[in-house]
Amino acid sequence: MIARILAFAVNNFRAFLAAMTNLTVIPAPGYRFREIDLERSKPFFPVVGLLIGAILYAVGRYLPTMGLVLPTLLVILPVLLTRGFHLDGLADTADAFMSSRSRERMLEIMRDSHIGTMGVFAMMAVLGTQFVTLAALSKYYLPLTVMFGAVCGRSAIVIYICLCRYVRPEGSGALVFKRRSYLTALWAGAFMLGTGYWLLELPGLAAAGITAVFAVVWNLYTRRKIGGATGDTIGACEILSETLAMLAFFIIHFLLRTDYF
Repeated sequence: MIARILAFAVNNFRAFLAAMTNLTVIPAPGYRFREIDLERSKPFFPVVGLLIGAILYAVGRYLPTMGLVLPTLLVILPVLLTRGFHLDGLADTADAFMSSRSRERMLEIMRDSHIGTMGVFAMMAVLGTQFVTLAALSKYYLPLTVMFGAVCGRSAIVIYICLCRYVRPEGSGALVFKRRSYLTALWAGAFMLGTGYWLLELPGLAAAGITAVFAVVWNLYTRRKIGGATGDTIGACEILSETLAMLAFFIIHFLLRTDYF
């Protein structure tokens, strides 16, 4: 019995390390990657989001405001912590989906390492939206909101992965589509909602709910466009969900402020 409990704990810890090394640049000394660890890692994506969020919170909370320098830093730092994986996925997805080409051609475009006009536009639009949103927040809400966004982005991709199907016959992205279930999606949604309420109370809860709905809609949209998901659409889902969560909170918080009425 004890041996089984220890094996369960070790396997889950390895799955957490797989999630952390897959989603961030944070090293895990001594860890040797196994495919089964990545297959089991999805429930830990929101936890990794919380870890990233905690780093961003510390930066936002303890560094001086310095005008627009701090919001700029909090837009750049998540890209550095994640190797820009999500931005790359967004750019490739935008180039493909906005090309008005056939399904097969869109999949080819997403494999191309070059970034087109729509990819550049999508990255600028998303990062610009994040910057404007964070710059408009007070010193109190700024670190909380960026932490909230980090959790929502990683939680949303779990929902997306559990609902969608992988369209390519092979590829490293296929591993995360194994060992998935609706319970994992529910766990990610509950984690996102709970974090939203914990950090930002009712406005955060509402923003998390909007983000969860977006993950479901993104699943339907990518199914219609290319028949399912790729690694690029997962990355796009993350950065879009992260941005939407922060923007939705800002708008709801703004509307609830009584001094604006």
